[in-house]
Amino acid sequence: MRPGDTNTDLPCTHDIMTFLHNSIVNFIKQLKIDIQSPATGCVSTMMDLWSVDQTKAAFFGLTAH
Repeated sequence: MRPGDTNTDLPCTHDIMTFLHNSIVNFIKQLKIDIQSPATGCVSTMMDLWSVDQTKAAFFGLTAH
């Protein structure tokens, strides 16, 4: 915090979470538009699923370029 700033000058947790949520939603919307663009055939996708037996954790990876 800068000298002279107060707690009201800092964003609250709700504002930060709302900003992050909205940023991700906008990114996903734009990504869908880009993938469905007329440049069909110019987007490559790759998917991978894997799990860890010891922890029962599951993972999903998706790459588009």
